Amino acid sequence: MAAEVTGAHVVVQNLIAQGVRRVFVIPGAKIDRILEVMRTCEELEIVLCRNEQSAAHMAAGHGRRTGRAGVVLVTSGPGVTNLTTALATANCEGDPVVALGGNVPVSQRYKATHQGLDNVAIMKPVTKYAVEVPCADSISECITNAFRAAESIGRPGASFVSLPQSVMVEPAKMRVLGQSTHPGGGHDSDIAKAADVINNAGFPVMLCGQFASEMTAAAALRNMLRVAAMPVVTTFQGAGVVGQDQAELYGGRVGLIHNTLADRLLDMADVVVAVGYDPVEYDVDLWNDNRPERKIVHIDLTAAVLDNSYVPAVEVVGGIANSVKSLTALLKDRDIDDESELYKEIQKARDDLAQARSAHANDKGSPVHPLRLVHDIQTLLDRRDGHKFLLFLDMGSHHIYHARYLQVSFSNGQQTMGVSMPWAISAALDARDPGSSLHRQWSKPAMTVRQISLRGGMPTDKRIISVSGDGSFLFCAQELETAVRYNLHFVHVVWVDGTLNMVKIQQEKKYGKGHEYAVDLGPLDYVKFAEAFGATGIQINDADEFLPTLEKALEMQGPVVIAVNVDYSQNDPTAIPVATPPSANGCRTARELVVLNVGGTLFTTTRTTLTTHAESMLAGMFRIDRDPKHFPCILAYLRDGDVPRPEGRRERLELQAEAKYYALAELADLLEEVIREEEREQAAAQARKEQSEEASSLITREHAAFLTGATLRLREAKTALQTASDHVTALTVANQEARAQLRALHEARIQPGFAARPAVEQRQLERQLRRSTERGAEQGEVQVVEER
Repeated sequence: MAAEVTGAHVVVQNLIAQGVRRVFVIPGAKIDRILEVMRTCEELEIVLCRNEQSAAHMAAGHGRRTGRAGVVLVTSGPGVTNLTTALATANCEGDPVVALGGNVPVSQRYKATHQGLDNVAIMKPVTKYAVEVPCADSISECITNAFRAAESIGRPGASFVSLPQSVMVEPAKMRVLGQSTHPGGGHDSDIAKAADVINNAGFPVMLCGQFASEMTAAAALRNMLRVAAMPVVTTFQGAGVVGQDQAELYGGRVGLIHNTLADRLLDMADVVVAVGYDPVEYDVDLWNDNRPERKIVHIDLTAAVLDNSYVPAVEVVGGIANSVKSLTALLKDRDIDDESELYKEIQKARDDLAQARSAHANDKGSPVHPLRLVHDIQTLLDRRDGHKFLLFLDMGSHHIYHARYLQVSFSNGQQTMGVSMPWAISAALDARDPGSSLHRQWSKPAMTVRQISLRGGMPTDKRIISVSGDGSFLFCAQELETAVRYNLHFVHVVWVDGTLNMVKIQQEKKYGKGHEYAVDLGPLDYVKFAEAFGATGIQINDADEFLPTLEKALEMQGPVVIAVNVDYSQNDPTAIPVATPPSANGCRTARELVVLNVGGTLFTTTRTTLTTHAESMLAGMFRIDRDPKHFPCILAYLRDGDVPRPEGRRERLELQAEAKYYALAELADLLEEVIREEEREQAAAQARKEQSEEASSLITREHAAFLTGATLRLREAKTALQTASDHVTALTVANQEARAQLRALHEARIQPGFAARPAVEQRQLERQLRRSTERGAEQGEVQVVEER
């Protein structure tokens, strides 16, 4: 006698029809009937996790990599509420997930009963689609629409289906709807309008977001760039669009602060072609504020959400790959000259990033400079088999370094902590079991938003690395036990500094150094912690150990945790300076002037023990105007050691800023002397241990005298700066007189008798007033330049 078909059987068969072969689970009484059916189903693998949030992150990781929704199944009550953070993250960042949550029987739906919740009301704000199955006949409809919303209606995201216990155990008809197909490209008329805007652009720039990096979309965009070459910039989540053969077009990433080559390229553009871009990746007002004359071509799966700073001239809505293919056919040939200044600037920015990575390539000891670790990982990725490595990041200061210098996947929409290890576990499951015939059936291009390989998963030779800070590590570290239980192979690297460093930096910027609060963490023995779960733990004690240890760990069986102490003291990761070349005016290297962050503190040193008096003097002298229009002048000075002579009349603030920048050279030299003196003090401390008290006392006195002299020279520099400011004031008065003469000329022109004068006399009067005006301006400028 055939077994009775229940609601649970219908749920399972609908999952199989959608191509699901792995479900991440936290069990409970309300869903035990579903698990009992799955137990006897060979097509599905059940992955028992330790926490609902981590389980949903694993499902989201599967969705991010493959384009097919990952599935998580949890019990009622706290099982459902623990999903909210992960589903909000997936929904915000376009990762397809279908979450199934148990609930109390329908008859108890509105009673105060054990684990009874309004699941749908909780999940609606954090998902694209949330519904509760009212009866067995609706199961197939609810689940199919959940997959459709997660995968193929507009942008991918999260769906949730609430499964009452009573519906799962009651008799049901076996109804299975199957998959839906993905819609095609945009409308022909919109594509024609977009082509017209791009063809008539003077300087178009392509901005690629997270959905432009989907495999078929990226391939179509690369073909488009071969026809109509233009600079390409990406968000942190839009990596991988530009191929190696088109590297000269790649202007880098945007997404943190407005200080990169990519930002400068966007500033120059008269047309921005935004492909798969979501404002959550990079706020619109950071790159398009007050630019009504600029045209935006919006190409995406969904219509634009209008913003004061984002009103597209044309929208192409539909499958990105198909839209781009149709658009390419209508574009005129466009190329970028290899000898152009733009090409050279893009290449220089790429070289600067490589230089910054290599600036700390030979650092030794511990704690380790972040760029040494980034350099070592890049060395791994640059190997012949570098394409086999998968790198997943958590949220924290470490992700900023990786995001600036490497092409890597991480959470940027919600910036959720605790994602990297679950993503690595999900990837390791696919690497262990690369697919089945079932996957080959649903990997057809017509049925997917994002492509996966025809094998349905990843090759077994993939090497998986995940990274977190010591703050985010314990958000997900319990899943080490899951990884050990399933014998998964990956390496998790923990950057250890003992603080919530990104929060600490934000507090310092807002409230001043020394006012950080609730950011210090307690110690943790990462080796013993990993071993307690059955994993391998390794502590790095010297920078030179990291790369060989990482290479060895990637060949080990089971999960490996590598802890490395990191030194964040030298750099502000929100600025992450590029190494500064030598110059003649005292701004020598990134070691002396580590942070060049005009938007906040102008610079900090590698040492922190300057006298309080000297620190206050320096701080007072560099309270300069922060208008972004001054930044190019400032950066040119810091890079080249020179400021161009003023051409014509400039605004008072700009001239005042330039006067202060000239003083920077002398101050940098004095600062260097103070730094050297501090190094002598450290040498003196060592000498006191090895030599007599008399010798060490003499060195100390010399140090005190030298430091006093340096402080006096700083005061003299401040006086010189005040003199420069006085000259700027004098120039302002000269400018005002010149403007007064111009007003007099204007008033003379509008007098009734002026028009009646002979033409020769009119021209003579105009020339006389013009010469007087120019002479007054030139005298003021020459006076300021000479006095400097």
